[in-house]
Amino acid sequence: MKNGRRNILIAVAALILIAVIIIFRQNKSRFNWYETYEIESKEPYGGYVIGDMLKNYFSGNKFTVLKKSLHETLESNNHRDRENYVFIGSWIRYDSSEINALLSFVDKGSSAFISSTDRWTDLLQRLLQDTCMNVEYEQYNSERDSIVSLNFYSSSIRSERGYPFTYVFRNLPYRYEWSYFDSSVFCGTDDNAVALGSMDTKYINFVKIRYGKGNFFLHTTPLAFTNYSLTKEKNLEYASHVFSFLPKGNILWDEYNKMPGDVDFNSDLKLSQSPLQYILGQESLRWAWYLTLLLVLLYMVFFGKRKQRVIPVIEPNTNTSLEYIKTISQLYYQQSNHKVICMHKMKLFQAFLRNRYFIQTNKINEEVVKKISVKSQIPEEEINTIFHKYNWIERNNDTSNDLLIEFHQLIEKFYKNCK
Repeated sequence: MKNGRRNILIAVAALILIAVIIIFRQNKSRFNWYETYEIESKEPYGGYVIGDMLKNYFSGNKFTVLKKSLHETLESNNHRDRENYVFIGSWIRYDSSEINALLSFVDKGSSAFISSTDRWTDLLQRLLQDTCMNVEYEQYNSERDSIVSLNFYSSSIRSERGYPFTYVFRNLPYRYEWSYFDSSVFCGTDDNAVALGSMDTKYINFVKIRYGKGNFFLHTTPLAFTNYSLTKEKNLEYASHVFSFLPKGNILWDEYNKMPGDVDFNSDLKLSQSPLQYILGQESLRWAWYLTLLLVLLYMVFFGKRKQRVIPVIEPNTNTSLEYIKTISQLYYQQSNHKVICMHKMKLFQAFLRNRYFIQTNKINEEVVKKISVKSQIPEEEINTIFHKYNWIERNNDTSNDLLIEFHQLIEKFYKNCK
């Protein structure tokens, strides 16, 4: 009866514990903390806030979400003039036809704003042909830290303290690779590239590149435009200043060219992703995981008892030979046969050396004494004294009581001090 009641209490406690874990887990990880930049996403690193801001940024102009390739959407609408193409995301999947369509779109007088940590070498090769740097080199460098400060070079919008941005994952800051432009972008002779913004005062993260009748605005910190970043009023001010460089016109938001499942590959978290992390990130799989843990726990509580008979404990074999010798030696002592007692003590001593130090004592010589000294940490002089004393006892028939005591004390001293 007591066992049944105890099992019920354990099961109830386990259920309460699992319920607490589930509630805590839901409160802690109810958001998807991976970078998606999707315009409909209200997750920390979605693009809902910036999309909502841009929809009303230029009054009287349209906001269009592009869900097809640029080759289809830009080239099929030749009547568009002074429009603004906007891409915000971690990675871009432009192909050659889309790059041609985008270049043609800007060449006719429109503008393109691209904020991405991706190194779009193919596009940069077309834009920076006149620079003194071979643009096949990746033009982005990166600074690893958990926080950076962004700012502008124009004194009219420059902030004295800058605009701080922190990379946070599940409410904890992590180091992140913040990208910036190499200074070689600005070493051309035609001055078609202009630096507009900085990162940590010493790096360039926002540039304007003239192309034909229009302009490209390239930005390397898309994290600044996510929902999490724009919850702070000062960061919202930064985003507003960034888009103030665009001319007034319709806005074309590119949702098509974002990589599917666009997540963060730039932070220290890239080593911590695991199958369990994916399971806990999906609601149905998460509940299945918790249910499995509950069933395993209940099985351990109710069916974990031993059902077969108890296996008897078998005592290990003991060596009784030494005890036998001790008993015999006591008998000889009562009969005052001191020499026999000394001989038995020597046998015990030799057995001790064999069992503890694995030293054969059949023949005692200088080499054996040295081995005993090294292993027992007892000086060779004391060991030699024991064997010399025994040899003297063995050669003489009469062994006095004092000699027995002296021999006994020598061996006991060895037992007491040996290692």
